[in-house]
Formats: sequence, structure tokens, C-alpha cells
Amino acid sequence: MATPASPSSLTFTHMNVNGLSSQREKRKDIFNFLRTYHPSDIYGLVDTRFQKKQMKSIRMEWGGEIRYSNNVEQASRGVLLSFKRNFDKNKIGHTVSFDHGNIILQEIVLRSTRLLLVLVYGPNEDSPHFYELLGDAIRTFMKNHEIDALILQGDWNLTISPTEDTTGYRNNNNNGRAREKLILLMEELDLHDIWRELNPGTRRYTFKQKNIVSQSDVSSPTYKQGRLDFFLISGNLLPYVTSCCINYGHRSDHNSISLTIDILNFRRGKGLWKFNTDLIKDPEFLERINERILDTQIEYACIPYSRQFIKECDSYQRQ
Repeated sequence: MATPASPSSLTFTHMNVNGLSSQREKRKDIFNFLRTYHPSDIYGLVDTRFQKKQMKSIRMEWGGEIRYSNNVEQASRGVLLSFKRNFDKNKIGHTVSFDHGNIILQEIVLRSTRLLLVLVYGPNEDSPHFYELLGDAIRTFMKNHEIDALILQGDWNLTISPTEDTTGYRNNNNNGRAREKLILLMEELDLHDIWRELNPGTRRYTFKQKNIVSQSDVSSPTYKQGRLDFFLISGNLLPYVTSCCINYGHRSDHNSISLTIDILNFRRGKGLWKFNTDLIKDPEFLERINERILDTQIEYACIPYSRQFIKECDSYQRQ
């Protein structure tokens, strides 16, 4: 049984639950399992497959605040944020959800610190467009709200480093184009795969499924496994992480994962830098930037390797 975090900490637990919509007994069992063995402040559940008409009952069954995004077209996908029963409602800020059941963005307000918690259920197919939409959603939220740090969690249905984080897959570059988009987003927003940074070189997986092996392909591995579930956090949160764990699962082919941050000792820095994209439509701004780029090129040009360019720059300076 997990030990509850200290009063100054905030603990997040994530799990792919493989569907809870039509099985009330399974819902009760999963909810009790999470509270008992992985006590946390905020739980992120994906692949819930709930329908909107169920949500009042789900809230009562959980016994605390919830936020959710369901697929409006059918009982598939679905993500759910569940807060522990005594979680202060005043700490639950703005919520943005979508009707496809894959993403929910939740502001968490803790004294002077504002976190953006993003719960993600990545598509099974190689969909770079999904991660473009995810990036757009985060940028829009940050443009409209002052955010100090980001925490993204979910079942991404891909791995950051396939050589370290998968085994038994026939295609080791599973969802490669989507991975490239996610890595670009990580670089842009200074996001870190915190479990991997705490456990360099370690092989642990959060997903395990038996391979369908034909009689003619007896050499295939019996199981495929991957670390598909992980947290991505802002660099300014790294010093305050006290633990990040891969737990065991329950009634699912995914393990749960947990992250604990000593959030009340978090010190605000300069915040997350945001470029004002409206500036790229400003002709005066673009002209100034182009002039500054050319001035910098002139300053650092190397004569032996770009004589023609130097002549052009000299002509430019004399104008």
C-alpha cells in the first residue's frame, strides 16, 4: 500500500482503465483500488468510454469533484479527472475539454502557483495532427491564463525512445510521425519525461499485450510491452519532484503511474515564455527582425568563407 504524500505535496495518479461505462461493479472496484493502494490528490483515467448521461451517477459513485471529456458520437475513448473527496474546490480553476474524448486541460490554483494539468489519451494510429491540436490547445490556454508550470499525463500510445521503452513490437518505430510532433512540442514547452530522467537506462513498461502469432511466425515474441503511459513536466518543476513511479495495474492491460511534487515549496521563476504570434502579422515588426538578422550576420560573417556576402553587406551598410 502506498504511503500518503506529505501535506506540502501534490500527488497525481494516471491509469488506462480499459472501459468503465457498462460495468458498475468494475467501476467500484477500480475506484476502491486507486484510493486504497495509490492515494492521490488527482487521478487521471483514460479509455473510460462514458456517455454524458452517465456523468451524474459517476460523480456520485466517485464521491468527489470530477471533470471529463467524452466522445459524443459513441461510447469509446473518454478521459476523466477525479479529485480526492476533500480536495478544495477553490483550487480547481478553468477547465477546457473537447467532445472527442481524448484531451482535457485543467487549471490548478495553489496559493500563488497556477498549474496547467493536461490529461491525454493518444490515438492508436500514427496521427501527428492530434499532437498539433494538443499544442494549439495548450498555447491557447496559456495565452488566456497566466500559467507557472505544465504537467501532462496520459496514455500516449507511443514512446519517446522506442529502443528503451518497447519490446516485442514488430514495428519498433510505432507511430513515428506522431512521436516527432510530440518531441517538438516537448522542446518548445520545455517538457521533460520525468520518469526516464529519474531512471536512465532502466527498462520498465506500463502496457503488456499478447501478440497474435501465426503458425508460420513462431519466432515472434509472445508479448509486446511498452512504456506508453508517462508524465511530461515543465523544467521548473524538476527540483520539486519527490517521486515518479510505475505501479502495478488492476483489471487492465496497463499499469498505473504516479507523480508527487513538493508543490507548496515551488518557487515561481520568470514563468513560461510565450511568443505573441500576432506580431508575425505586423509588417513593421517583421522589417525590424529582418534588419536585426542581417546586422547579426554582418557582425559574425567570416571573410575567408563568404567574401561575396561581405561585399553585399558592405554595400548594405553604405546605403
